[in-house]
Amino acid sequence: MSDPQPPSAPPSASPPASGAPTASTPAVAAASAPEAAGAAASATASKGPSAGTGAHVNSTAGLPPKPPAQPLHGFRAALEHTGIPRSVLLWKPKLPGRNWSIFFGVVGTLSYLYYDDRKKAKAIRQEYIEKVSYLAQQPLASSLDIPRKVKVYGARFPEDDDTDRSLRYFRKYVKPYLVAAAIDYEQVHAPLYGSIARIVRAKTVRDRRQALGLEAGEEALSLPGVLSPETVRQRELEGGTILIGRPSLKEYLAGLHLAYNNGVNEWVWEKEIDRAIKNDGVFDEPVAVAAEAPAESEPAAAAPATPAAPNYTNLSFLARPPAAPAAPAPAWHAAPDQLPAQPPILLVPFHNHLGFKQIPYMLYDWFTERKRVQAGAEAAYALITNEIRPFVGPDEGAANPDTDFDVKAESYYKSRYEGLPERTEHARKEYYKELAPRLESARQFARGERGLTDEEKKSDAPIVTEDALREERRKKELRWLGTMEGFEIVRPETPTAWDPKWHGWLRVYDTSKKE
Repeated sequence: MSDPQPPSAPPSASPPASGAPTASTPAVAAASAPEAAGAAASATASKGPSAGTGAHVNSTAGLPPKPPAQPLHGFRAALEHTGIPRSVLLWKPKLPGRNWSIFFGVVGTLSYLYYDDRKKAKAIRQEYIEKVSYLAQQPLASSLDIPRKVKVYGARFPEDDDTDRSLRYFRKYVKPYLVAAAIDYEQVHAPLYGSIARIVRAKTVRDRRQALGLEAGEEALSLPGVLSPETVRQRELEGGTILIGRPSLKEYLAGLHLAYNNGVNEWVWEKEIDRAIKNDGVFDEPVAVAAEAPAESEPAAAAPATPAAPNYTNLSFLARPPAAPAAPAPAWHAAPDQLPAQPPILLVPFHNHLGFKQIPYMLYDWFTERKRVQAGAEAAYALITNEIRPFVGPDEGAANPDTDFDVKAESYYKSRYEGLPERTEHARKEYYKELAPRLESARQFARGERGLTDEEKKSDAPIVTEDALREERRKKELRWLGTMEGFEIVRPETPTAWDPKWHGWLRVYDTSKKE
């Protein structure tokens, strides 16, 4: 056997010089071995992550291969060929985490509360409709007869820009049962504060004047199906009156109180306002009036009793008739001892939450719709079945008189409502401040002292005249004065109008009786 050969030198090492002793070759090789190992180690380190990845791949090369995927069966096998990933087909549900559990719990609870509330509200509505629907099947007395009819008053809720909200409440929560019972209704729109008081007062005064023969009533046509005035009045008493919310009650009673305590002279609110603002000097021309007044004063005073047609000339106030006609007999102005019958009143509670501070109440109402449905159904059922009792006044010693009906709603009025007089007065001052130059401009144009301005030439609107400004001012004063009258009636500090003579006169539908 031949001797083993010594390890060869690395290629980078230079060959030994000629003449060098051969005995030193093993020593040189032995000395270069550590250097070669260090160079190999540094080369491995310089390769970085790629070298590590290669080492990792090599380390997993010895693991057994993954088992083949299990074949799908049933509909999953068919869906697999549609391109749906296997991870979707093999997905198995698992319990959600903590945060998802809280989210699903809150959403599920709120959804169930909403669903359960609407389900109960629907059941209540259907129950009461079935109770009264039999009345719609009953025939009328004749083919020309008319069904029962009620009158609905809905006052404007304080600080609510929607003037029709109370009537919408009636249409949603009371009307379905009246329709099911074949009862007709008439809605009275009240766009301003105090509108109901003025409507009731005007109607009551007119009825009193007609009963006393001071005013001619409507002539009944002698045609088939046309009811006589007596029959119409009787049907009105049998029909009933619906008041939506506490503001409607306060305005309704205020209208009755004013009608029975201010005589039977003809009363028209618009004419009363016209007389109040007619001679306030806003449209007077100081120079012209001072020069012309002496010449016109004598004829005007000579014939004060002839009512002239209303006009808007500057000297019209000099020819106006006396403010009040000759007073009739005192008995005509006094309210009768036996007040005429009034239709029974149905009191329907209503309040509207407004403002940021009342958002919690809004959320509560959102999940308690059944309570409003129940209240509306019970009120309508009392009217349909004629469950009537006397109106309880504040001086009868009752714990909860009818004059305190829905008094809690006043606590929901926005605090801004108390500043309504200041806002109205500010609007009036700003308007009159702008009215003076507009009036002067209109008069200059009428006298030919100026021509059309550039804005008037470009605008399609008619030229502003003095008569147009008078009419504009009249409408604004009607709104401002009407608003202030209604404010004094509806404000929480004002008690509900009541007269001790009304004991036993007014009647209300009793909604406390439940089956």
